[in-house]
Amino acid sequence: MNTRSIMPIKQDALQLEAIISAVSSVWGIEPKILLGRSRERPVAFARHLCMALAYEMTNMTQVAIGLYFGKRHHTSVLHATIKVSQVRRYKDIKPLIEEVITKLKPAA
Repeated sequence: MNTRSIMPIKQDALQLEAIISAVSSVWGIEPKILLGRSRERPVAFARHLCMALAYEMTNMTQVAIGLYFGKRHHTSVLHATIKVSQVRRYKDIKPLIEEVITKLKPAA
């Protein structure tokens, strides 16, 4: 058993909604499209970023995140985290990812 499986889900759902909102505003894609089945590159990457950030920033399991994003398999979430970690160093993408993360940080 891992700790993610016994943590409260309500707070995670709120954080997941914030992640989706931040990514959709930076990428200019509607949240319902991020949760949909589109495989267009910008939409797919934005969805990957949502899934990767959800796994990093919440206590949700890969299975739970995959189910939330259109009943996807947990390996889709694993693929998303790998893909985002590879792309994070690209000079064109890095500022956008940092902007999303900045939007998610609470105002101090």
